Amino acid sequence: MASVDHDAIRATVSRFVEAYLARNPTARAAVDALASAAPNGAADVHWDHLAFRSFDRDGCGVDAVARVFLDLGYVPRDELRFPKKKLLARWYAPPDPDPGGDPCATHPRVFISHVLADRLSPAARDVVAKYTTAAAEVPGAIASAAAAGSRRPWGALVPTREDYETLAAESEYAAWVLVHGYSLNHVAVSVHRLVAEGAKRMDDVNALLSGPPYGFALNGAEDDSVVKVSPDGLLRQSSTVADVASVTFEDGGALDVPSCYVEFAERLPLPQFAGDATITEAKRRDGFEVGNADPIFESTNARK
Repeated sequence: MASVDHDAIRATVSRFVEAYLARNPTARAAVDALASAAPNGAADVHWDHLAFRSFDRDGCGVDAVARVFLDLGYVPRDELRFPKKKLLARWYAPPDPDPGGDPCATHPRVFISHVLADRLSPAARDVVAKYTTAAAEVPGAIASAAAAGSRRPWGALVPTREDYETLAAESEYAAWVLVHGYSLNHVAVSVHRLVAEGAKRMDDVNALLSGPPYGFALNGAEDDSVVKVSPDGLLRQSSTVADVASVTFEDGGALDVPSCYVEFAERLPLPQFAGDATITEAKRRDGFEVGNADPIFESTNARK
């Protein structure tokens, strides 16, 4: 088995996160708010996972983005399907820091999804093909764009407003990928690892961030469904509403579109470890849940 370069993983994650925070003021402000309540500041804020979006045509999907992480020793885990949203996702576990170690306490998980273009209308499929064909003409374009953290992989093609609106009419996810490319879609803060005063559980975090002086808008607040809970009750997730970014299109003009959000994930102990004095990450609920992730995808839906 090849040795794992943990410094390279840390550097890659840091590059992704810094590019993401630089583009998304709400995410940075929310992370800073949690850090300011912690005794060691930002050192007490840990990432549960990083998430990316993609198209599945012309070798531009999950597998292309995953190359960045597979080369670092990440391991593919479960596949998740979202029929109504026409999406497929797979998550990847970080490599063990040492035999018998606790990998998810050392590095974040990675969650990569793509829209199933063949399930879209002919018009939307044609739009996706136009851009993925351009990306496929450049070897390694998808992986390198993902690795850069903030670049579209469509070569010289700049999205048109007409193409954006064609996709947005039936898949806001697809429209997001068109204008943001393979930049990091969101990071998730590991709530159960927070030591911040007044923010040690999911409900505490949501109350802290949505209340004064911050007042962040949380996804699901309008219908009292802020916290998404897995059927076993052990995975609890919430997210902010995405920021808005101005995008300039090739055919002229600019439009404010949803950009990125920040998520919060709380993983409770597995039943067999609930009474243990020390609860490591390995003793907590792992993986992801379709029923949780489905509404969290909607954090980037346009607010009408």
